Amino acid sequence: MKSGNAIWQKCLAGSAGALLLTSGLSAQAPQPRISLPGKYAGYSSERFDGYQRTAEHVAARDGARLAVTIYRPTKGGAVTTERLPVLFSFTPYLSRRIDKNGKIIGSAERGDAESRPFADFTKYGYVVAVADVRGKGSSFGTRVAYADRLEGEDGYDLVEWLAAQPYSDGKVGMFGCSYVGGTQWATARNLPPHLKAIFPQAAQFDSYRNVRRGGISGQFNTRPQDVSEDLPTAPVDNDVDGSLKAKALKQHERNGQMMDFVADLPFRDDRTQEDVQYWSISSAYPKAKEIKNSGIAVYSWGNWMDEPADQSLISYENMQGGKGLAKLLMGPGGHCDADTINSFAEHLRFFDHVLKGVPNGIDREPPIAFKTIGLPESGAWRFSDSLPLSDETPKRLYLTHGGSLGSTRPAATGDRYAVTYNVGCRPPNWAMPGFGREEPTRVGKYELPPPGYWACVNPDVAKTYTTEPMTQDTWLSGFSNVKLTLSSTSPEAYVFGYLEDVAPDGTGTVVAHGRLQASQRKLGDAPYRNFGLPWPSALRADAQPLTPGEPATLLFELSPTSRVIKAGHRLRLSFTGADQRQRNLAQLAEDPSPVWTITTGGSEASYVELTLQSVGQLKSMAQPISLDPGESP
Repeated sequence: MKSGNAIWQKCLAGSAGALLLTSGLSAQAPQPRISLPGKYAGYSSERFDGYQRTAEHVAARDGARLAVTIYRPTKGGAVTTERLPVLFSFTPYLSRRIDKNGKIIGSAERGDAESRPFADFTKYGYVVAVADVRGKGSSFGTRVAYADRLEGEDGYDLVEWLAAQPYSDGKVGMFGCSYVGGTQWATARNLPPHLKAIFPQAAQFDSYRNVRRGGISGQFNTRPQDVSEDLPTAPVDNDVDGSLKAKALKQHERNGQMMDFVADLPFRDDRTQEDVQYWSISSAYPKAKEIKNSGIAVYSWGNWMDEPADQSLISYENMQGGKGLAKLLMGPGGHCDADTINSFAEHLRFFDHVLKGVPNGIDREPPIAFKTIGLPESGAWRFSDSLPLSDETPKRLYLTHGGSLGSTRPAATGDRYAVTYNVGCRPPNWAMPGFGREEPTRVGKYELPPPGYWACVNPDVAKTYTTEPMTQDTWLSGFSNVKLTLSSTSPEAYVFGYLEDVAPDGTGTVVAHGRLQASQRKLGDAPYRNFGLPWPSALRADAQPLTPGEPATLLFELSPTSRVIKAGHRLRLSFTGADQRQRNLAQLAEDPSPVWTITTGGSEASYVELTLQSVGQLKSMAQPISLDPGESP
């Protein structure tokens, strides 16, 4: 563990005139200054009591008209003439929509139990802007693919347009999660001069790795889309009769399907029909050095129980050490969850410092805040100076014939596994995009559960290997690496690996997962800092189909975590040849299904390497962050 230092404690110095973040314009009792992740008081107060919302079209460089909603601060009903920083979100999810009662509501106006609406940034002296990406909402144009060249250029054009407006002081920051984090990276790689900060959450740094991890496409960015999704979009202000909206939606009918796009580009170096190498131009890593040198501040936010968790760690690792502030926060939840961190407060803390120069100490505390799942809430959040979180040497556990997982290398033998495409599991409801309302679908002769944001595995249809019970509470951290020596009756194998925490009653919880297409097993050198993880080159020329019956070595990582495995619990490593996140299962399934032989033991033994150490070491190595559960800053 790179221990967090104590400098951050200086942020707790008192201030007689401080106001809590939730304070209004009315007088409040003085509060001490505090600046911690998600807990922010005394440095920023509500100077305004409302906002004016307007919506208009802004022309991109090629003439495409993009719908932009602007929120400007008001006081006593009057719009301020003060020049202020602009916070910008670039979304495909409708910047404004008409609800079932005919009321127009903006995406920035919706909050939740953990966070205030982002339109409330106006009260703290910011202008807020939310724009529909090309081909979505009330924007004109045709959408080709996620975070492609056009989205990046459109983001650049909008940042520079916002910076030039009379209400702007010329400084622009961006915010948003998932796709809306990806548009931040797409914009940043174009280096707009007035972009000073981005706050991408659960967003890709390496587009190929994020969408086709190990060569296999997953749930993310592959769902079918239809122009009907844009029907609730609200017209811009001067579109009184809705005719501009109708024309825009007509253009959206020509939008491409991301799932088809992904299927047509199975290798990193594949090119589109327009001769574009999409995977690199939709990623931030080719411009990582330029972004670092530009001075753009980057706050990466991820969650351990989320598919793109690795992207947040990798993006931080490649942004730290540059001219701009680099921060990382890793929470315990699922996709875009905030848990006990108040998202609004943390965004305000970051943007106050970077865009307004507020000396709130966010730049002096250790740059990494993370929560360990399974620790008591009062001590679960901790600081670290660097990655990986632990210096412990990974422990190698060998797959053993009969289903055990242990530290002793067994004698050479083989385990047979007949692949099945009836995966027989359903993700937990918290991981479902529709919160559990989806129904299973038929894919050919197979029933496919709805794809969730987190993996599931049924041990009854998987090949499993299980440890002995833990003798003490044990901290599992970082990435885990798998070496699988495997032969198949087929030239191809789609290998999915799952690591579960298994309670004494047999209940298993997936804590990490990974995947690799066997023909893409050839490794290359990562073009960015990658923590030394296996990096399949995924180049078309490097594809190596299996020779049926001959063993091959497959190396791949499991997603990162920070989690306590309780005494008495076991770890179970499972493998399958199909996964509930595969929308293209019908195209991948073989009849008859392949049979694998996994080498267990001997010189080519299969194993997993896990970073395991006592929880006592974790507790003594890092300063805890004091966050009261349920407290709203």
